[in-house]
Amino acid sequence: HKIVRMIPNAPSIINEGYNPVAFSPSLTEIERSSLIDLFNILGDTIQTPEEKLEAYAILFAMGPTYLWFQLDTLQEIGRSFGLSEPEINDGLKKMATGAVNTLYDSGMSSQDVIDLVAVKPLKEYEEEIKNMYRKSLDAMYKKLKDKV
Repeated sequence: HKIVRMIPNAPSIINEGYNPVAFSPSLTEIERSSLIDLFNILGDTIQTPEEKLEAYAILFAMGPTYLWFQLDTLQEIGRSFGLSEPEINDGLKKMATGAVNTLYDSGMSSQDVIDLVAVKPLKEYEEEIKNMYRKSLDAMYKKLKDKV
């Protein structure tokens, strides 16, 4: 059987997805290449072994949900501080993009990047937040793996 399993993420709706795909061995390279070309309309498509799809689902398909409510809350707080929607939207987009690029493209360690900002208003909650991620995502991973 020719089986293709893809885990698209929500940014695919604006063609900025990060979408892992696993192909059964019965698909030819030409078929795989044609499908990847088609899927690339939705954003980036990466080929991965089937056994990694659940990890990709938790980190990248569900990943936007870990950020969106936080960005939405920052937007709400920005309004309460008197910023306009364009100021908030532009600032949050650039802040989030810059933060990600600094973490992954600066060549600095994660801790050195974190230390670039001296004032950390959520510092007292960091371990609690990290533990929420670990507990929830580990449980979800186990649940998904058990279904496979």
